[in-house]
Amino acid sequence: MKYLIFISFIMMFLVSCGPVSQYVRIESIRPAEINLKGKNKIVVGTFEGTGGKNIESAIKDRVSSSGYLELIDRSNMEDIVKELEVSTSDLANSKIELGKIESASILIKGRIPVWNYTENIETTAMTCYKPEYESCVSNAENTCEKRAETLCKKSNDAGCQQDKEDACEQQEKRKCERKYTYACTKYTRRGKVNVSVSADVLDIETTKNIRSKILQCSKETSVSNIGSKPQSINRDSMFLSCTSSIAYDFIKVISPTTYSENVVFFTHGDVPMLETGVKFVETNDLDEAESYFRKAIKQITSSNDIDNDVIGAAHWDLAMVLKYKNNFTESVAEIKKAFKISGNNEYLDEIKNIEIRKKEVETLSEQGVK
Repeated sequence: MKYLIFISFIMMFLVSCGPVSQYVRIESIRPAEINLKGKNKIVVGTFEGTGGKNIESAIKDRVSSSGYLELIDRSNMEDIVKELEVSTSDLANSKIELGKIESASILIKGRIPVWNYTENIETTAMTCYKPEYESCVSNAENTCEKRAETLCKKSNDAGCQQDKEDACEQQEKRKCERKYTYACTKYTRRGKVNVSVSADVLDIETTKNIRSKILQCSKETSVSNIGSKPQSINRDSMFLSCTSSIAYDFIKVISPTTYSENVVFFTHGDVPMLETGVKFVETNDLDEAESYFRKAIKQITSSNDIDNDVIGAAHWDLAMVLKYKNNFTESVAEIKKAFKISGNNEYLDEIKNIEIRKKEVETLSEQGVK
């Protein structure tokens, strides 16, 4: 037994001496699904069907706030937009004066096949309790405890008091239930919104349909009440939530977007520069973070007191910073060092993610993002 305790202590010691992982959120930019090749002036046309105005407004907001696209007022080119919306194929066979369309490059239009709300009310039979029930039960427990003590005072049976107390409580609690409970009904109102949008991205100059996209959203919510039907569900807020979600999904089709990613970093109590480096990552100062991670690696590599797992983790930290500074070659090199030093195969899995990020940066460059 002593041997097992000793082993457990050693294992806890080793775990406590290893690198400690934590997530840090890092912002990055992902490329648009399609490359508009510099055509960043956007006019939002008509989305036919119920909810169309809502979708148009939400997409306009996203275009305006994207930082990469310019929203063109549709009223300035209403006639051309109508022509494109009515018959793209016919327009392709006609000549359009470029001077009329130079104010915009891309037309967004579409339709709303699905915009509906469904609701139902479910009922559940249940037992309800009057406010007096809790005090009744509490009093019963106190009464039964004293009664059991009296009845078992002269008994040699060790289980006498517990048996008497349990039997008494069951009887008294049944009295409480008969007196202070009643049958009731729970009403649950469930609402669901379904929205489907079919969007087209058109090159105004060539009238070519660059991309068609189906975007869908479902939202569910419920409210409950006992004894009577619950209040109405705010379906407008549900439609608004879906509209915002669809607009966000659509903007990723035509514009680079900023996103946050949870990235693993390691620290260790004996290497304070690792912790300092992570703090700079948290403030998005990747240059300072890189500097501290390099100093940490230099310090612990020359020390005989630091475990290889910690050294490998330090190389991992540096690799992550280099990845998000777009220094992919050196980032991969640091990942390989982390693996060779620590023997942790999981480090090598990150190389695929670095290659993916490298391709994203190349695509961003093609889309005019530096």
